[in-house]
Amino acid sequence: MTDDRPRRGDRICGPSGPTRGTSGQVAVGTLVIFIALTLVTVATAAVLFDTAGILQSQASDTGDDTSSRLSDRLDVVATTGANITDREIKEVEVVLADSPEGSSVDLRNVTVQWLGPDVGTTLVHEDNAAAGQDTFSTVSYADPDGTFPLLTSTEDRYALRFEPGVVFGDSGLTEGDSVDLTLVTPSGATLPIRISVPQSLAGKDSVEL
Repeated sequence: MTDDRPRRGDRICGPSGPTRGTSGQVAVGTLVIFIALTLVTVATAAVLFDTAGILQSQASDTGDDTSSRLSDRLDVVATTGANITDREIKEVEVVLADSPEGSSVDLRNVTVQWLGPDVGTTLVHEDNAAAGQDTFSTVSYADPDGTFPLLTSTEDRYALRFEPGVVFGDSGLTEGDSVDLTLVTPSGATLPIRISVPQSLAGKDSVEL
């Protein structure tokens, strides 16, 4: 009869238990996976941080630009036609005031897009014009704080003066004509203005447009 009992000194191994080498490999693998996940998390956080910074900067720039555009508000007080000869208006004035919500606007830095019956052009203030540029001038009718041509209050009354046919290549405005103006402030805010000439200019020295 064979004796199957273990003898002293024999090594006993379980039928499926891991060896020490296998356990070490599992631990190292787990550590490698942990380090990889940590590196991925750090990299992702860095990317998100950079993206958030860029978006915040863009939002700030957009907010500043929008605020500037909204603050550059002008109110149109009157539009008139004068220097009428042979039923033709030789001079147009747009009288402006600073709106209650507005900030100071230097009219010398305003540009004007003129779309008239015979010509479309962009005009700049005569003080800033280069050779060959079409121009407009400014006139003060009320300037309590002495800041002309800088609009600083609702009490200021300054006019943009246009001389079609004299300063730029449009004939004078005649009966029934219409002109579309767009004022553009230094910040890029725009103010559209439409002026219409009455159907009859007979016997008139000036008219409201």
